[in-house]
Amino acid sequence: MGAVRYSDAQVDHVRLTMTLVRTAVRHGARAVSRSEVTGQSKNERNVASGATVLDLETGQAINAKVGHVSAATGVWTEQTENRSERLT
Repeated sequence: MGAVRYSDAQVDHVRLTMTLVRTAVRHGARAVSRSEVTGQSKNERNVASGATVLDLETGQAINAKVGHVSAATGVWTEQTENRSERLT
């Protein structure tokens, strides 16, 4: 776990998060919210290559194949890492 303390400025964390998401989408990423990863797949090199994502609003499961994975889980990072180990 890491943290950053700003002693000379304030950061609008919502604006920062939205800027990062919009930038990622502009570069081809797909971004979702109100969702939960319920499964994952790995390639022959044991690198994440996909995920099953549950849309918590509709209940629809989506199977996504990916080239890169980024988990922007904030305060839930440790839980996400633990879940990742259990899903493999």
